[in-house]
Amino acid sequence: MFDIANIKSIGDDFYIGDLYYKEKTDLPFFNNVPTRIDGYVGLFCVSGNLTLSADLKEYNVTRNTFSVITPGNIVRMVDNAPKEGCHLIAVVMSSKYMAKLRFDMNSIFNHLISPVDYPTIQLNRMEVVLAMRYYSLMKKVMDSNRPFVSESIMALCSSLVFEVAGSWRGRQQEILKSVKDQKGRNSVIYDRFIKLVAKYHVLDRSVQFYADKLCITTKYLAKVVKGASGKTPSYWIDSYVILEAQNLLRYSRDTIKQIVYKLNFTNQSVFQKFFKAHTGMTPLEYRKK
Repeated sequence: MFDIANIKSIGDDFYIGDLYYKEKTDLPFFNNVPTRIDGYVGLFCVSGNLTLSADLKEYNVTRNTFSVITPGNIVRMVDNAPKEGCHLIAVVMSSKYMAKLRFDMNSIFNHLISPVDYPTIQLNRMEVVLAMRYYSLMKKVMDSNRPFVSESIMALCSSLVFEVAGSWRGRQQEILKSVKDQKGRNSVIYDRFIKLVAKYHVLDRSVQFYADKLCITTKYLAKVVKGASGKTPSYWIDSYVILEAQNLLRYSRDTIKQIVYKLNFTNQSVFQKFFKAHTGMTPLEYRKK
């Protein structure tokens, strides 16, 4: 549903360009297909709106919002989310490229306001102007054919990261107010549970495993998760596994047998039954879709 234009790149490590709404696209997570992101993606919404799902949490992307997608996120666009006239600017960096930038992630991102947990913010007028200037300058540098283009872009990216961090830091109170009972014990347990599921869903799908990690009973975990999300712990565990399976089936060259092994199922029959119960189709049918 999006077409990319004015794309500029440095090898396979850095891309920048405009995304425009259209009926069909080959861009994975803009086509409602769960996609695991292996790098960093910054999205600035120039016009229009859409809804992105990152690790099963939905975020509204509207005019003048800036969103950050981090490595490991499984991302997709929610059905019927984009509107005609939607225009995004995308900056994409590989993890390897990001590691070369001159900044310390831990020192600039407070754990309360990290884009990992709160990936979308609304920019004010000054920040919008600044974002567009960065974009324009990056394109001009990449068009210049001068020496040290890669080094210049790295310096600009380092500066951009500090600007992004400053915007998130400035929204700390605003972000925390939008999260109900942020400091409540139940909210803390639920947040920790979701992070554990994101980390271990391939290793273990039992509720007992996560309850043990949190040092609570399965009954109490079920009560907390149900109260916070309206869903059971099993729902969230299974949902992460299905997202992982869909991503592997669509984008990897692994055989279904290899995927069964990667996802820690006992055999193909068990995996097929699990997958069909949640998606309405067999793994092979999904792969051929």
